Amino acid sequence: MHPPSTGLALLCGTLLLASAGWAEAEALALPAAADLWREPALPVGRKKQLLVDDYVIAHRHNIHRDLNPATKANDGKPVLVRDRPWEKANVFQVISVVHEDGRFIMHYNYTGSPDDYCLRAESEDGVHWTKPSLGLRPFAGRTDNNLLDHEGSTVFLDPHETDPAHRYKSVFRPMAKSPYPHAVGIAYSGDRLRWRAYNDGRPVTGRAADTLSQLVWDEYAQVYRLFTRTDFGADGKPSPVDTEFRGAREMINPDVKADPTNWTTVQEWKFDREGPDEVKRRQIHTVNFWQHEGIDFGLMVVMEWPAHTKQGALPAEARRHERDNWNCYLATRRGGHQSPWDLTWIYAGKTFVARGPDGSFDKDMIHNAASIVTWQDRHWIYYSGWPNGHMRHPYEPSIGVATVPRDRFIYLAPWQDREPGWIITKPFAVEGSRLELNADAARGWVGVELLDEEGNVLPGFALADGGRLESVDGLRLEPRWRDASGLAGLQGRVVRLKVHLSNARLFAFQFRD
Repeated sequence: MHPPSTGLALLCGTLLLASAGWAEAEALALPAAADLWREPALPVGRKKQLLVDDYVIAHRHNIHRDLNPATKANDGKPVLVRDRPWEKANVFQVISVVHEDGRFIMHYNYTGSPDDYCLRAESEDGVHWTKPSLGLRPFAGRTDNNLLDHEGSTVFLDPHETDPAHRYKSVFRPMAKSPYPHAVGIAYSGDRLRWRAYNDGRPVTGRAADTLSQLVWDEYAQVYRLFTRTDFGADGKPSPVDTEFRGAREMINPDVKADPTNWTTVQEWKFDREGPDEVKRRQIHTVNFWQHEGIDFGLMVVMEWPAHTKQGALPAEARRHERDNWNCYLATRRGGHQSPWDLTWIYAGKTFVARGPDGSFDKDMIHNAASIVTWQDRHWIYYSGWPNGHMRHPYEPSIGVATVPRDRFIYLAPWQDREPGWIITKPFAVEGSRLELNADAARGWVGVELLDEEGNVLPGFALADGGRLESVDGLRLEPRWRDASGLAGLQGRVVRLKVHLSNARLFAFQFRD
C-alpha cells in the first residue's frame, strides 16, 4: 500500500508546474504510482545515518529539518583566561583541542609582532584547565612557562602517517622565511611538543592565510586537505592584494611529507548568493573541517556587516552589537569538494554557537577551534570569545566551550507539534539485529514501521507490533517488535523504514548487531 499523500504531493507538483505555463511542462508525463518507489538500494549497512540531508530519505510528510545549536558549558563563563605575562595580547585564540591519553589537550596562541607563540593547556574534565611548565621556550629570560617551541596553529594526529616522528602535523605562519606575512607553512612532531618544519620552514601557500588555517587528512578521499583564507578583488576573482573581501580556499595534496608544496586548489569561494554586494553584508573569515559518520562538517566563522579598516576603530561598549562581529555557523556536505557546502543555517541566521548577551565575554565575536572533540557521548566545541567587535578595541579575549549531545547537530521534526509527520527512507538491505534511533520524544512519541520496497508494511513490524516508543529521549532507543526473531530474520532483505514523529525530534538511526 502506498502512502497516498506522498504520491499526491508529487502529482500536484507536476500539475502546478503545468498550470504555471512553463513550456517544458508540456513534455512532462504524470508519473505512475510504481515510479515513486523505484529508487536503487543504498549501501546503508551498519553505518550511522545522520539526517543532515535527504541522502537516505525518499518521502516525507509534515516534516522539516532544523539546527540544534550547541549549549554553553560552565554557565557561559570562560574556561581559560589571560593571566600570564606572555598572554597579554589582543589575539588570545584557541586553535585546536583533542582528547588523548585520558585528558584534553589544548593548543592556543598569542599573536604579537613579530612573533606568534603557541601555548599548551591541559584538562581532565574539559572545563577546568591548567597551564603546564614545559621548559621549551624562553620568555623574559625564563622557560618556566607553557610556550611551545614553534609558531604553531592547528594541530592534528595524522591517522595516515606511519612514521612516529611525523605522527602530528601542524600549520603555522613562517614569518621569518616568507616574502609576505600571510601564508602557511607546515610542521611535524612526534610528541606535540617539539616541532620541525617541512620545506625548510618556507611557506607552501600564497598570502591571505592569516586566519585559522587547517591541515587535515581526509580518510574518505585519501588526500590531505588544507583550508585557508583567500581574498577576492573588485572583479570577483582571487586577488593577491589585500582587498579585505575575504573568501575561503581549499587545497588537496596526496602526500604532505613527500612534497609539502604539491597543493592543488579545488575551491575558492566567497558569499555571493545574494549578488556581488553581499561581501558588504557577510564575508567568510574561516572554514574549518571535521569528518564524522561520513559527513563533512564545516565550522564557519562569518563576519557580519564587517567594518573596513579605513573607517577607523570603533569604540568599545558594554552592549551587544549586531554589526562588525563574528558568528559561528555549521555547514555540511557529502562527497568532498565535488559537492557544495550546504549554507542553509548561515542564510537563515541560525548560529551553531551563539554570541553572549550584553556584558558577556563573547557578546560580539566568536571563533571556534579547528575541530570538534567527542567525549562521553557529547561533542565539545571550544571557541574564543571577544566582548568587542573586529574593529572595536581593546579585544579582551577569553576561551569558552559549548557542547552538543552525540550526533545531535541537525534533526527532523513535524512542522506542527500537534500534527504527526513521517519519513520513508530509500530502500536498503538489512544488516544487523537491532535498530537504534537517536531521538527526543520526551513530550511525544516516535514510531517505526518496516516496509517492503513498494511501501507495504511487513507483517509483524507495524506500530501496533511494538514499534512505537512514548515519552522517551535517548541516543540509542530501540523499537521492540513482538516478533521474537526481530530483525534477525530479515538479514539481507531489502526494506524501507517509515518513521512517525509526534512532538518529537529524530537525529539519526543505525543498524547494529
